[in-house]
Amino acid sequence: MEEKWIRDPLSGILLSIAFIGYGLYIVLAAIGTADWDQWWGYLAIAMGFPLAIEFPIRYLTPGFRMRGGPFTRQIIGVILICIGIGGIFGFEEWWPALLFIAIGWAILTFSLWRWQTPKKPKRPRQ
Repeated sequence: MEEKWIRDPLSGILLSIAFIGYGLYIVLAAIGTADWDQWWGYLAIAMGFPLAIEFPIRYLTPGFRMRGGPFTRQIIGVILICIGIGGIFGFEEWWPALLFIAIGWAILTFSLWRWQTPKKPKRPRQ
């Protein structure tokens, strides 16, 4: 039986990006640049970023494509990023910007999906 990381190395790469991102937060918090009280916001961003970039990477790289597309993971990723940013900087001031980012990411995703989806041939009228 072939291991998952050999069949799909992109999943391992994205998981390592999440660990590296959160590790960088721990370093920044240890030196006093980031606040320890906002650990959950940074964790949400570190977990959401790889999920959000998975769909564009998979659809732009033919060797990593999945059937059905990882839409759900991408939506969860964008939501996690928005929650993390809002938790760190405050939702009161940032919600319009986060809303525009989420809408823009959804448009980008749909555009990539439509661009990469093969067109069905039209049936001749009889």
